[in-house]
Amino acid sequence: MKELEQFVPLHSQEVEESVIGIMIQSPNLAAEAFDTLVSDYFYTDSCKRFFKGLKWLYDSLNTIDVISLVTALKKQGTIQEGDVFNLSQIVGKTTPLQSIFDTHSKMLIEYYMKRKVGDLGIDFLTKAKDETADAFDVLNGASVDLMKVQEQVSKGDEITISQLVDQVFDQIEQAKSTGKIGLDTKFTALNKKIMGWVAPDLIILAARPGMGKTALMLSAAKKLAIDQGIPVAIFSIEMSSGQLVTRLLSIETQISHEKIRLGDLNEQEEDLLNESGIRISNAPLHIIDNAMTISEIRTKSVILKRKYGIKMIFIDYLQIMSGMNEKNKNREAIVSEISRGCKRLAKELEVPVMALSQLSRGVESRENKMPMLSDLRESGAIEQDADEVIFLMRPEYYEINEVEMEGEVLPANGLVVANVAKNRHGSPGKVVLGFTPHCMTFKDHEKNIQPMGQYEGWTPIPQEENPF
Repeated sequence: MKELEQFVPLHSQEVEESVIGIMIQSPNLAAEAFDTLVSDYFYTDSCKRFFKGLKWLYDSLNTIDVISLVTALKKQGTIQEGDVFNLSQIVGKTTPLQSIFDTHSKMLIEYYMKRKVGDLGIDFLTKAKDETADAFDVLNGASVDLMKVQEQVSKGDEITISQLVDQVFDQIEQAKSTGKIGLDTKFTALNKKIMGWVAPDLIILAARPGMGKTALMLSAAKKLAIDQGIPVAIFSIEMSSGQLVTRLLSIETQISHEKIRLGDLNEQEEDLLNESGIRISNAPLHIIDNAMTISEIRTKSVILKRKYGIKMIFIDYLQIMSGMNEKNKNREAIVSEISRGCKRLAKELEVPVMALSQLSRGVESRENKMPMLSDLRESGAIEQDADEVIFLMRPEYYEINEVEMEGEVLPANGLVVANVAKNRHGSPGKVVLGFTPHCMTFKDHEKNIQPMGQYEGWTPIPQEENPF
């Protein structure tokens, strides 16, 4: 009894200062902090004031540093003697790492919860000693108060069943009127098969090298951001942002990207390039080539969502991303962690995420060259996490001259087979897309969709009918 009455609130000044120091040194982690932390989580007066000052800076000026924080504290009238020295000490002993931030943020929240439970325990004890108090009222009150603490630190908002029903009926109405429930892919066959790019789906786009993974990703991003004005983000781990812009210019102008890169252009092509450059510059397209881990991608995506309202995220590509704490983990475990992170990102931000993936060499030894789900490289978790898996196969690349789709023979020239091998919201099946190799551009093909059938059994025209 005496111990509760002398209860000392649990906290760690070192943990609180670590979080503050990391926020000052890393704007990206500060943005993440403001999504998950509030000033009440800090126990020490100085850190509580520092957090409020940082929040004011972030909301008002979108900038964070020690000098600006001191200025903000002065402006708010909350600065105290020794603050400048304390801040310099905090920054000097803090390492702005995601792993440290995640650990210390969790500890901060847990300390806060324990303090609240301790406060409730003292209140509960006082009421329990009151002979006039109704025991059931005391129990119900304690239960309600504890639930409030849990709700305060729980992420996300609850949604009622009636709201969910309304959302489903809205999707049905949208599908009825537009033929899709997600963002318009601008590919007729894909819209019909997967109903658009739907949030919060994880779409895995996979193929062997040379099939056009990055080209389709860029074509999809271009059709959203440049053609429709829909904000999107591309995270490129393989190519630089400059290389991607060059390829976007090629897609827009239909001029070979080699010609653009070498500057081998006539006057008409230069004019066309300038016009396309203006269109791309004005598009709500964000290309980031310096995020190597899913944690970094998540942090930057949160900022882009808050500032620009991005509606879709593209990641190129899974297998060359770095995992967190890779020591003593095999590559399959790391890729599984990255795949799950991509799915969590889609759900957290309520946007579709397209992640590119490599395939194993087993495809090359298969006679029909058509990828299967078992070809996904380094992790079965990719198939499990994905809502859609789309495989690309370019017959021309394998010197296949003709293909048969839905009983019709189609010339392979300028054709790519997009095999929707997994479709969580519908049936699998193949579609054909048009492809212009010299500028790496995808477009609609006159032939649209093949019914399900034996999609893994698709074969090129038999040898005797298709000499090559």
